[in-house]
Amino acid sequence: MKSLFFISMALLISSDYTFAQSRGMGSGRILDRIQTIVSKAEEMDREVVRVEADLIRGEQVSFRELQSSWTYTIVAVGSSKIEDIDVEVYKYVDDKWVLIKKDADTENIAVVQIIPGSSALYKIVTKVYRYSPGQTVGHYGLVIYHN
Repeated sequence: MKSLFFISMALLISSDYTFAQSRGMGSGRILDRIQTIVSKAEEMDREVVRVEADLIRGEQVSFRELQSSWTYTIVAVGSSKIEDIDVEVYKYVDDKWVLIKKDADTENIAVVQIIPGSSALYKIVTKVYRYSPGQTVGHYGLVIYHN
């Protein structure tokens, strides 16, 4: 069931991305993509606990207290100026941030699902690995929800 959700989410967002490319996506379209993710999560009776949108040059860092009693889904999407966006989740262990999970595909959407081993503060890094030709900055959105 989880795999089906990820596949349908990627197809939905990818088709929206293709349409947006033809229109020249700006910050307004990134908000549409975020709204699509939020709507799909709510249709699945998930609770959205964070939504953010901003410009990104290289990477953006967010922090979130994650509870071990929930399964979290973290979704990052990029504007048409971004070809490859990824998400990495870190936990602070023994005085350093340790990578727990990451999405490392080559798509304009990144999805990571995590069941925290313990309730703690986690670092979420959204990274752009490739911009569209001629671009050095783009808009991104980040949505975090749990069951």
